[in-house]
Amino acid sequence: MAEDEIIDTSQLVIRFTAKYTGSIGWGDVYKCRILEVCKGNLEDTVIILYISVNNYNSVFMRETPEKKQKSPLNQFLLIGKFRQCENDKPYVNFKNAFIDQKKRTWELFDLTREKDQ
Repeated sequence: MAEDEIIDTSQLVIRFTAKYTGSIGWGDVYKCRILEVCKGNLEDTVIILYISVNNYNSVFMRETPEKKQKSPLNQFLLIGKFRQCENDKPYVNFKNAFIDQKKRTWELFDLTREKDQ
């Protein structure tokens, strides 16, 4: 029996810091500073990442998850994997995504925290 292999379909892999800046509708907004583009092409040095409510709580919640509070003073050091996707809107139209300066929409499909800053 063959082992299942995880296929990496990322088109963009970046290391970045993210700081919680507020919430809009059913999601949270993070201002992110790009530290390194590990895979793909991105010229932006800052992106605004929209994360739907309850997605990636293990990454963004404080050490006491029972309080359900974001950590507004901390910045997180993250690695994110993204896929470019079609978006005919001038705003983020997806659960977890950002739009770069070239008007491309990048959908997040994997996010891990390296360490707290």
